[in-house]
Amino acid sequence: MKKVHALIFTVAIVALAASVAVAGPFKVHGKGILAAAGHGSAALFGSGEMRLWGTGFLMVTEEAVVEIVEGTGEAVDIGGGYRLYVGFDGQARIEGDDIEVLLAGSKIRLGVRGEGTAILEGSGRYRIGLKSGVWGPIGTEIDFEPLMEE
Repeated sequence: MKKVHALIFTVAIVALAASVAVAGPFKVHGKGILAAAGHGSAALFGSGEMRLWGTGFLMVTEEAVVEIVEGTGEAVDIGGGYRLYVGFDGQARIEGDDIEVLLAGSKIRLGVRGEGTAILEGSGRYRIGLKSGVWGPIGTEIDFEPLMEE
């Protein structure tokens, strides 16, 4: 079972990397809270706190503090420093420094406060500070940072 989950993650990451390498994502930089909603995948790299909603699979680095606020998701250690939440359907609160988070599936919503990069692929909308836009299959890469130094 763990091998299947690791294979699913590997395929998702390879597909994400291949699509970004071919066309390159649209790039945005903003300050403030990053909010996004759509379907596809949301990969987040950085430090801070985030709330994620969706249905699909959720993968995080072991250093991340994860709380499933509502819904389901069985944590499975897949090795390589990652945990996969199988059958994720609900809301999670995640925080930490230098963490990686991948949520792939449908009905994705996220709110992120901190500093880092998000790569959104599929279809949806985002807002960071006063900037807003759509994300599509080619992807949108968003560098985000706090509105004010804390």
